[in-house]
This record gives sequence, structure tokens and C-alpha cells, in this order.
Amino acid sequence: MTNILLNKSTKPSYLAWLKETEESVTTSDGKQVGAIPIALTRGEGKRNSLIDAGAAYLITTDTQDIVSEVNRITNNQGARVTFDPVGGPNFEKLVMAAAIKGILIAYGALSGEVTPLAFLHVLGKSLTVKGYQLTEYTTDLIAIERG
Repeated sequence: MTNILLNKSTKPSYLAWLKETEESVTTSDGKQVGAIPIALTRGEGKRNSLIDAGAAYLITTDTQDIVSEVNRITNNQGARVTFDPVGGPNFEKLVMAAAIKGILIAYGALSGEVTPLAFLHVLGKSLTVKGYQLTEYTTDLIAIERG
């Protein structure tokens, strides 16, 4: 599952600053940073649990196009921050759905498939793509002290 966040807050995300009216894609609970989460899932089976968990929108990737749905929801602005634990073929669609100067944070490879990178779109949109591991911060004593 991947989610989109439409941010309505000035609170920071730990990996990327989210500002009011900015759009993002993530699996974390976006409400903690004042965002409006939009969940991406393959089928309808998880619909109720994702809505119960706080998703304001749900894109079913088996039947809906990720790029067109993100563009519809974000008024063709794209998602400014994307958090993706899945990887695989849909990562290219997340790149396409990203906003200009967007940030994509990959923190897993649950699909088990090769993750293509639409490099020309990364360049054309001036995107930042970052890999993330939990130990990157749990072993950083300065980050832990900052809270």
C-alpha cells in the first residue's frame, strides 16, 4: 500500500518538510503532520480498513490509473512528497504523479520486482529520490536527542 497526503499543516515530516496546501504520497499516518492521506492499494479488499485508518481518498491500482487519479485529486499539481514501501513497476507511476520539485522516499521493496526509474521524468521535474532505512535514524544519537 502507498498513500498520498494532501498536506494542510506547517509541521515537518521527519524526512521532508510538508507545508500547507502541498500534496504528498505516503503510507504513514499523514494526519500526524496535518495532511489528508490518499491510500493506494491493489484491490478493494482493504478499502474499509484503509478508510478506518484515516485515508481520505483511495486509489485502487488494479482498476484505476495512479497518475490520472493523483492529478485529479491534486488539481494537476502532483504529489510533492511520496513515501513508498512497495517499489516495483508502480514506482514509475509514482514518479509520473509527482509534483515539480517533488520528493520520493523509497523505504521498502515489498513488490519483490525490479523497480524502474523514469529517469527523464526525474530530471524533467527536478525530483529528489531518497532511499530510507529505519536504522538511518535509530542509530543517529543526535537525531534521537532532537526527538
